Amino acid sequence: MSADNHNVIGMVDENLEVYLKMRDQLVREHHGKVAVFYQGKLVTVHEDVEKAINHAKKTTHGRDFFVGELFSPEEQAANML
Repeated sequence: MSADNHNVIGMVDENLEVYLKMRDQLVREHHGKVAVFYQGKLVTVHEDVEKAINHAKKTTHGRDFFVGELFSPEEQAANML
């Protein structure tokens, strides 16, 4: 694995870890919206996924970021079935 790939995986892990730590609070405060994380920090929360991604692209200069929908785990599981 190249150094660049290793760095990307590390950033994804860091963003996912922060998302999982904040998920319950974010779901309570922003249910149904989309949260974007970059470098282990919450970048934005939007109602619209396109707006969230566009904001993230501008903020991160198109770098790798993580997008999480703010639904409870039960709601997410029900939507996958």
